[in-house]
Amino acid sequence: MSEQKRSTPQRSDAPTQRRRSNASPRRRSSRRGGMPQWLSGWIEHMALFFSTLGARIRRIGPRARTVMRESRARNFPESNRFLVQVFLVIGGMFPMWRSLLHERVMAHRRQRSHAAGEHEDRWRRHARRVNPFYFIGGAAVVAAIALFFSFYTLGTTVEYNGSVVDTVASAAQARKAASKLESITTETLGKSYEIAKDAIHYSTAFVRRSDVTDSTTFEQDLADELGQVTYGYSLYVDDELIGSTQYAGALDELLKQIKQVYASADTLSVDFVENVRIAEGYVPTDSVMNLGEIAEILNSTKSGEVTYTVVKGDTWGQIANNNGMTAAELEALNPGYDINRIHIGDALTLSNAAAERCL
Repeated sequence: MSEQKRSTPQRSDAPTQRRRSNASPRRRSSRRGGMPQWLSGWIEHMALFFSTLGARIRRIGPRARTVMRESRARNFPESNRFLVQVFLVIGGMFPMWRSLLHERVMAHRRQRSHAAGEHEDRWRRHARRVNPFYFIGGAAVVAAIALFFSFYTLGTTVEYNGSVVDTVASAAQARKAASKLESITTETLGKSYEIAKDAIHYSTAFVRRSDVTDSTTFEQDLADELGQVTYGYSLYVDDELIGSTQYAGALDELLKQIKQVYASADTLSVDFVENVRIAEGYVPTDSVMNLGEIAEILNSTKSGEVTYTVVKGDTWGQIANNNGMTAAELEALNPGYDINRIHIGDALTLSNAAAERCL
């Protein structure tokens, strides 16, 4: 009895030990893998679901192809399966949908064609009613506008103290030229100069193209209007300003005439003793004079100078004969004078000028 009692606990303990030994590896494996048990179970169920779904889809493919073949052969296949019935219904509706779509497209095309025809008919009826003089009038207007702009353009007229100076292409160009002239006047006179803002006015309008001048011409005309500086040609002797003139080449001709007085058959060349030069640019307005005055200043700077003051009754030829020279020689000594019109008080040069004869 005692032996049987002892053996019973041993049989009952054996299974418990096996269960613990079987359970412990699962826990250890779940802990080692880092994945909860419920997640691994869910993944197993999903894998089973998708494998079953894939098998059913693979079975649907052959069935669908069979149905399509039967449908093309017009055997009108039938089936008790719901999905197959749906597939058959949708496949049977495709021809109807295609015919409806084709009818819609054709109706739209007919509608567009009809609308285009009506538009063309309306245009033809309207074109018949249009007076041809409308086209002639439109062409005449275009020609008139083109003719107008060929003779006229937008320009800016500049006025100084109520007097029109010039017309330029734009107000910006006029203001730029005026600003430049202010700088030139300041540099020439050696003192600051500005044009009074209330004295100069700019007005933009349509003007004749022939009246529009360039900025250089406007600058010179504005300088003449201001009366401070003048664009001209200045004669310098030893860097001393003798006089200025507005005429190009006049001083060169004056110096040439002075040199000719001393030229003869035995003369190789004639040149001035002093440093004589001609400069072009803006000069003070009060330095501008006629050529006779410049020649008089040149001769007055020389030693041995002899002058004669014209009195009542004198003539050019009489003065030349009285001083032992011809009328041409006297004219060469006094360029700028009119030999047919001399005035009482005119000082005529009878002596040598500022030149040196080289033999």
